[in-house]
Amino acid sequence: MSDRQCTATSKRTHERCLRVPAPGALVCRWHGGASPQAKAKAELRRTMEEHQARAQRILKRPVTDPIAELQKLAADCLIWRDQMAEAMTKVEEIRYRSGAGEQVRGELAAYEKAMVETRQVLVALARLQLDERMVTIREHEADIFAAILATVFRHLKLTPDVICEAETLVAVELQRALNAGRQTGEPQPT
Repeated sequence: MSDRQCTATSKRTHERCLRVPAPGALVCRWHGGASPQAKAKAELRRTMEEHQARAQRILKRPVTDPIAELQKLAADCLIWRDQMAEAMTKVEEIRYRSGAGEQVRGELAAYEKAMVETRQVLVALARLQLDERMVTIREHEADIFAAILATVFRHLKLTPDVICEAETLVAVELQRALNAGRQTGEPQPT
């Protein structure tokens, strides 16, 4: 069956309607596609599809780091929310009148949905406690780095005084690199 076919079924024959749905709607005009609420839903659906298609064109890439992707998803949700907010600024009135009475604009519904989904992603991100996990990972990486340095120092057969001086210099240089990274916003060594 075609995607562009009314989704309603006959009560009598239980067969699917063969008509084409109203623009943006799931059902034909005969089955309610011309109703104000169906038109509002169709407008919301078109707005959502337009922005999701735009996002899909931007986001086509494989997932190699799920945590980073979740952080990017949160950023994308914020962008989507901002796009919906911008679309709302272009709307002259939040409601409009139709034959069936006053209706809420599709842009408002899309903005509300963007707000809800953004909140859900951000709450999920917060529940992962990524900051604490990143500290644990960095501590583990620092332990590995320290073990590598100790192995290098052993192989070089350095005296204990030279090893102590080298460890102090490494600590000072690491701290300097971390501080420089914080000031410039560049990625910091882990």
